[in-house]
Amino acid sequence: MKIKETIFLSGLMLVAAAVFFLYQKQYIIFNIPGPIDISPVKAQKKQIEFFFFQEETIRNETQPVIFTDIPEQNMHLVVSRWLEIAFDEKIISKKITLQSAIASYDSKELYLSFDSLLWNKESSTFYKWTIIEGILKTIKNLGCGITGVHFLINHQIMYDYHLDFTNPWPIDGFMNCP
Repeated sequence: MKIKETIFLSGLMLVAAAVFFLYQKQYIIFNIPGPIDISPVKAQKKQIEFFFFQEETIRNETQPVIFTDIPEQNMHLVVSRWLEIAFDEKIISKKITLQSAIASYDSKELYLSFDSLLWNKESSTFYKWTIIEGILKTIKNLGCGITGVHFLINHQIMYDYHLDFTNPWPIDGFMNCP
């Protein structure tokens, strides 16, 4: 009887050691449910002004957007809606998707990652600038405390021959627009 117990305990320890090893190497993941925080998300409809340049003048369009108490989600909704309006107004020639909108740790800078360039390679510097300025002016008008915006493509720094995207663009922009 002693030999059977020893073999059984050895086998049990071997299985326990194998499970522990696989857990350490993350081949096995244990998901132990904890308390679920179900706090209601406060949402409200706001009228947002979207700014864009068309025919060398700045135009604005007011549309409703549902805001929550999550700032990054609000920025994502606003910039995505701006892209839709710009496509509808034929300011940009192709549908562009905003992949993510993430605020820095101090919520002073915003990182916007798109799936492609906002313009064609043949576009003029002024045209590119007006697209950037339209997004910046729309975000500034929200009054969310953002001071700079980083423009990214596929979560990498956007590259352009005419404009520098290595530093954040100031939310006030560079054009003096009313």
